[in-house]
Parts: sequence; C-alpha cells; structure tokens
Amino acid sequence: MKQYIMGMITGGALILCAVMFIGASNGSNGKYQAWSSDNHRAMLLNTTTGQAYVGEGGNGSMKWREITVKPKFLFKGRDAY
Repeated sequence: MKQYIMGMITGGALILCAVMFIGASNGSNGKYQAWSSDNHRAMLLNTTTGQAYVGEGGNGSMKWREITVKPKFLFKGRDAY
C-alpha cells in the first residue's frame, strides 16, 4: 500500500512538472516590455526589433524618445565589427 501511494505522489508530481514546463515555454511576452530604471525613468523595449525608448513627461502625457547608443567595439583594426 505504501509503495502504491508513493507511486501516485511521484506520478502526480511528474504531471505537474510537465504542465508547468509546457506553460513556461509559451513565450507570449508581447511586443513591448516596460520597466522603471534606478532614477525612476520609464523605459520601454520593443522585443521584436530590440529598440529601446525612454519616457519623458508624466501624468498621462508621456512621450517616448528613442534611445540611440553607438556600438562599442571589442577589437580594433581589421577584426572590428
């Protein structure tokens, strides 16, 4: 009887794990992700293109400005990209 109960608990745990892993791999984050930075500025990321925006203003009149950053090169000379 004890072995039967342990088998049922183990089977239930495996099914629960499978359901959680299937649900976690859905990948439905949406097109935009927003967060607040350390200095309380609103940030927005377009997950399709990778472009970042910063929010300026507030109280329902927020304007989004595109953040442009020059790429940092890892190498100098002919290996630079």
